[in-house]
Amino acid sequence: MSQPKRFTASSLREAYQKVRDELGGDAIIVSTRKMLAPGAVGEPARALIEVRARLAEPSDARSDSTKAHDLVRDMAEEAATGMPLDPAIELAPALLNRRVDRGKGVGASRAGDGRRRAAADAAFEIPVALLASDGSPAFASLAQRVDQISTLVEAIAMERMGERSKQSPGLHAAHEQLHEQDMSRAVASAVLARVESMLGRDVGREAGLRALADAVAALLPPPVSLAPAGEPRMLVLVGPAGAGKTTLAMRLAMDLRRRDLRVTVASTDVSRAGAPQQLEAMGAALGVPVRLCYAPDDAARLLAESASDLVIVDTAGHMGGRRDRHAELSAMLRSLPDRDVLLTLPATMRAADQRVAVEAFAPHGLTGLVFTRCDETDRLGAAAGTAIEAALGVAFTTHSDQVTEAPRPGDTRSLASAVATGRWAAADAAMPARRALARAS
Repeated sequence: MSQPKRFTASSLREAYQKVRDELGGDAIIVSTRKMLAPGAVGEPARALIEVRARLAEPSDARSDSTKAHDLVRDMAEEAATGMPLDPAIELAPALLNRRVDRGKGVGASRAGDGRRRAAADAAFEIPVALLASDGSPAFASLAQRVDQISTLVEAIAMERMGERSKQSPGLHAAHEQLHEQDMSRAVASAVLARVESMLGRDVGREAGLRALADAVAALLPPPVSLAPAGEPRMLVLVGPAGAGKTTLAMRLAMDLRRRDLRVTVASTDVSRAGAPQQLEAMGAALGVPVRLCYAPDDAARLLAESASDLVIVDTAGHMGGRRDRHAELSAMLRSLPDRDVLLTLPATMRAADQRVAVEAFAPHGLTGLVFTRCDETDRLGAAAGTAIEAALGVAFTTHSDQVTEAPRPGDTRSLASAVATGRWAAADAAMPARRALARAS
């Protein structure tokens, strides 16, 4: 097997053209990545795209290569519009198989499709995006490769959107701002497509950023409102270790108790060294009742026996890889018919890690999201993108390390504006956490 060669360029299209010029249209793409190249003395580093590719070997199944080429080319055509691929199309095996097997039993429509593809190919043809594998057939693991192909397509979509944005100062400003926001390409493409539909070519930077805020706000799910009124309820906080669940529980409890609601904080994090003692000491210092739950049904028993309007459960933190923790959480939730589950994530966490956490905890029936440490980052695009992708509203955000400061209720407009400006607006003193706990029945 030939050794891969390395190609660098300022854009994905340019890099692929270098691959085609040197290795031909049947080249095997091994990997693609972004990189920074040192600038000249006194100049900033330059962002480049690196593509590693190798010559096709006779052992590479040509039929599979053709299928891969057709699949990527078709997906790239969709990306040329600047719109994100529908998740159902990206992930549904039946639809993917239909694309791959398009040469079987297709009648007159095939000719039309061929003419349509030929026009696109004349402008831009991608080398065979067939990722090398350890001797396995090209499509032996189609599901694993869908994500890689989708990433490629999203990169093409964003690149073409970037080219179109140069024709409009407003769209260019929105594109540049999103580029700094750590928002996934799929969500960013949807946001920019909406911005593009709202703006004309002669619109300036400020109008472009306002349109960006409007577009993000339109895509964000409505804020989550919780209702403790009536029967006692349970609010369960889940998420990775260090996300701020314990502090959040205390902040919520203090704010609600100041407004004459009876609130107890319970914890299932009883096996970590020092955790129970830390929680009890914090509760004593802040005047918040604290209980420890050692068995899955302890929380349900506490809810039934206490006189609390709301019991906030602080669970043991993990990123989702602990099966024992998932089993414990599932057992507890099964005993709680009236409960809300909030996934607590630091706004400083990378978008990719936030998505991992959402996927890990989604089977537990998430009600919404909480983003902590919003004051510690100017890249709120990760939080907004996670909420949009997961279709989960934001219940609360925190903006200080002061445990006495109440969490802010979820606010799509504030989050969207933070994405567009890189900073969160100052708090409204009249926005207690109770507002998020006052949903009409």
